[in-house]
Amino acid sequence: MRKALLLSLIWIFGSASAAWADPVVMKIGTATIGDKSDSQFMLMSLFKTAVERDSKGRIAVQLYPNSQLGSIPRQIEGVQFGSIQGYVGAPEFLTGVDERFQMLSAPGVFRSVAQFYKTLEDPQFNRAFLDLGAEKGIKGIGLTYAVPASIYSRRPLQKPSDVAGMKIRTLAGPLQSGEVQLLGGAAIPMPLDQVLIALQQGAIDGVLAGVTIGSTFKYYTVAKYMLEINQPYVATIMIVSKTWFDQLPADLQKIVSDDGQRVAREAFGPTRQIVGRARRDWIAGGGQLVELTAAQQNQLSDQLSKVGPDVFRDKPPLMRLYDLMLATANRYR
Repeated sequence: MRKALLLSLIWIFGSASAAWADPVVMKIGTATIGDKSDSQFMLMSLFKTAVERDSKGRIAVQLYPNSQLGSIPRQIEGVQFGSIQGYVGAPEFLTGVDERFQMLSAPGVFRSVAQFYKTLEDPQFNRAFLDLGAEKGIKGIGLTYAVPASIYSRRPLQKPSDVAGMKIRTLAGPLQSGEVQLLGGAAIPMPLDQVLIALQQGAIDGVLAGVTIGSTFKYYTVAKYMLEINQPYVATIMIVSKTWFDQLPADLQKIVSDDGQRVAREAFGPTRQIVGRARRDWIAGGGQLVELTAAQQNQLSDQLSKVGPDVFRDKPPLMRLYDLMLATANRYR
């Protein structure tokens, strides 16, 4: 009788203890603004809903858009050292962790949104790309489409060759710089928060970025001419701290990994809608938009396709991943 009573008490208090235990906190940061025009925040929100549901509240996901957890480099460092559990952004910002993260910026490889997305979802390429930061404290859990790049200019643009002689803001790194230089422009790497002021002051003539950036930051107020060159295509990656992840119980590890992959797929359709809405907002705000003809687009892609091999030729680890990306992309053309 006493033994049965003791077992009952152990079960009751054990269950209560489990129920009252604090959930595992998972902070995820991004640099984007966190509203309906923000596909990165949408991806984070889908992930939060999925993980909290599937873990039955054992993981509490907290979202921090608009650089609330620091600048992009500080957020990435936080993930590496475990003070921040997750980060969402363009893979190119992780180039300081591993040069191969810039790979998707190689212009001329992808000719359509569908081809780009299918390459990102290809099991072999997806696994190879998400594993890049494993030795530097980073675990990739999701990779998806974000937006094609365009050029925004203070002066009218009708064709890619009109970029000649212009100072164009790019992300840091040789791929976007090589793209602009091949078009005859000068690449000016610059943090995002300085771009609008630089345009207003004439320090730069234009910007290479997606329409979701251009419309959100209202570049049309000073650089209203947008040339849709669709090179490169931009992705979004979701990473978590490997130190934090490795300390989770196996069942929670599986939930984080599986939900990361699933919401990356679920985000594709809504992201395309966000891009479409951003194009309409650009025009509604007074911006002008020029689309290339199919012949112009193919000619540009062929011209830019030499940038990647030129950059990676003397770097075997980068060239191997580039060759894998190129072979994968060619299967989905």
